[in-house]
Amino acid sequence: QHDLANALLARRFTAMLAAGLEAAASQDAMDDAAQACAAAYFEEVAQAGPVAHIILRDPFMAGRIDPALTAIRDRIARRLARTARKSLRLSPKEAVAALSLMTTIPEEAGRLVHAGDLSLERGRELNRRLIASSLRALTPDVV
Repeated sequence: QHDLANALLARRFTAMLAAGLEAAASQDAMDDAAQACAAAYFEEVAQAGPVAHIILRDPFMAGRIDPALTAIRDRIARRLARTARKSLRLSPKEAVAALSLMTTIPEEAGRLVHAGDLSLERGRELNRRLIASSLRALTPDVV
């Protein structure tokens, strides 16, 4: 069962990488990186459902995720966290917390589209606007 879950997760990660998730996370501007990553993740969840989230959070899979897959996830997360720390002037813990919270936006919007509760276009628009709003809320005031 662990092998099956890892194979499913590998398929979903491959799709997200092919859609440009890693390149999106490598952008220098936080707004660009966050919007591009959120869009790629939203499209994945809208199309396939929240498969990656379910597998990564499943207690049955705790300690059994393929290390190569966790390395992909962690590499992307670290890039975004570094960019967030630099451009939003957040501590490392704050950057991780903010990114974790912001990840729920494309995930939930995509899940609603996948379930048929929200149109694809409306889901895209909500995803874009809520990510932008989150970034504005986190941007330090310039004095």
